[in-house]
Amino acid sequence: PADIIFRNILKNKSRNNKDKLESYQYEVYSKLEIDVDEISEKAKKNRLLKPFSFVFNNIDSTSEDKPFLPMFITESISDFYYRKNPKSQREYIKGSKVSGIRNESVTQFLGSMYQDVNIYENFISILGVSFISPINSSGLFFYKYFVIDSGFIDNKWCYQLSFKPKRKSENTFMGDFWVADTVFAIKKISMQITKDVNINFVEKLSVYQEFTQANDSIWMIKKDKLIIDFISAGKSPGLIGRKTTTYAKFNLVNTMIDTAFQQ
Repeated sequence: PADIIFRNILKNKSRNNKDKLESYQYEVYSKLEIDVDEISEKAKKNRLLKPFSFVFNNIDSTSEDKPFLPMFITESISDFYYRKNPKSQREYIKGSKVSGIRNESVTQFLGSMYQDVNIYENFISILGVSFISPINSSGLFFYKYFVIDSGFIDNKWCYQLSFKPKRKSENTFMGDFWVADTVFAIKKISMQITKDVNINFVEKLSVYQEFTQANDSIWMIKKDKLIIDFISAGKSPGLIGRKTTTYAKFNLVNTMIDTAFQQ
């Protein structure tokens, strides 16, 4: 049953991929956070972390398997424009806010967090490494799929499928997704790299995405979350990057798109 559902996803893959559109526009809210974890007693005395000394006994341990301390946060809201021909994109920042400590290490990891993950592409590039998408056109060769649940999500009947790699040491993910019946569009997906995947300085990497039907036929991403747990170097504390993006105010028939690119 899972293979039948997956083949229907592939049949509808091109029409459910937003990049098939000639143009689109939406509002983007993005929050990027760099947290410190694996904080040793010596690290707590570091001059960069000294301003946080009063909160070390109350650092967040409720949402992760190990406690962490927020070190740097940046937020922004913008209007994003995409044009297929000629292919181009532009983003106009309407407002932004930066809080916390920004040093060379933080700046280095900030660039790593700006990843565009399109699950409908056959291969997903993250941190310079090409991964096999679970929605790859040859997904049945790389992954095993299992139907584990079904139910209504936003008044749409959906199936939940889990997936795992068929072989070790390939650049693959494991996780699950919900797919809407009839149109076979991905409603939401949660995935992480397997322990066999080797990325320099990365211990864990996970992706979570939600999609919404922007009109009768087009599905657009409405939430995107990327978490990267970087391996600590030597005795220095580890860093966790969290990037959460939400999308709203979709405009899929934008007659002003060319004007936006001329500004």
